[in-house]
Amino acid sequence: MFRLFRRPAARGEADVLDLQRELAGLRLQLAERDLALERLRGDLAKARGRAGDLAGERARADVERLVTAVGTPLVQLATVVHLRAADNLLDIAGRLIRALGQEGVLAGGVGAAQPFDPDRHDPLSMIGTPRPGEPVVVRVAGLEYHGKVLRKAGVELVQS
Repeated sequence: MFRLFRRPAARGEADVLDLQRELAGLRLQLAERDLALERLRGDLAKARGRAGDLAGERARADVERLVTAVGTPLVQLATVVHLRAADNLLDIAGRLIRALGQEGVLAGGVGAAQPFDPDRHDPLSMIGTPRPGEPVVVRVAGLEYHGKVLRKAGVELVQS
């Protein structure tokens, strides 16, 4: 009778040992996953930092390109204003406007006919408000930066 009771007890002890071993293995796997997760979080933080650095470099390069494009006429304009030499003013202003247009900052050349786009154009008159796609003439240039409209171009309907 002693054997009969002892055997299940031994079996129960073996089951407990098996469960303890399994628990230890699962704890080890969990610790390894925690380490892997921390390593991935560190990698993500580094990648975000690099992306931020690249975005900053790109923005600086864009501004540098713009300043380079408008730099000469801007410096000349500042000098002309200082010297009050108005005879060169229109020529220099024209170069500045062309440089800004080539860089995509000035949107819509004054006098240019374009199809009306309410996202890019602002009617100058409430009389005869244009419908999208209808031909209009730009009367006041707009401003854009990286494709974002900062100031809509002022337009009027094309007179037939």
